[in-house]
Amino acid sequence: MGFIDVLLPYGGDISFTPDGDVQLVADTSLTTDASYQLVVRVVMTTPRLFDVDGVAIGRADDLFNPDWGGGLPAITGEPDTPTLRNGVSSRILAALALVPTIATTPAPSVTVNDDPADAEITFGVLAFTSAGNTVSAPQISPSTGG
Repeated sequence: MGFIDVLLPYGGDISFTPDGDVQLVADTSLTTDASYQLVVRVVMTTPRLFDVDGVAIGRADDLFNPDWGGGLPAITGEPDTPTLRNGVSSRILAALALVPTIATTPAPSVTVNDDPADAEITFGVLAFTSAGNTVSAPQISPSTGG
């Protein structure tokens, strides 16, 4: 058995088993459900952000780790620019580097997906667990997290 976490999908709520225990999700040799949930959480957690003058704007989602997270929800409604894309990609990779269950070799990768029919860009993440399994989150949207 690999990484285990509380089942808490982005935008969802804690689930309970029929016995009243907190529902868990785990990585196994066949699935990476817990790591997938963690990657989505990394991407969708907004860190403390700064304006061009270095002044903090907004607030971090994780008060105990204010500089951690990809910050995808923070870009909702922002104009699509290379600076924006690079900033989000860099934050995602920096946050993933701090997760002990995500391997650093091979390094995780982030892709930006454009759909001309849809005004919203999505980000894809490909990472590997420390156990060697692949975690793929191909299209994470700023507004929905999935």
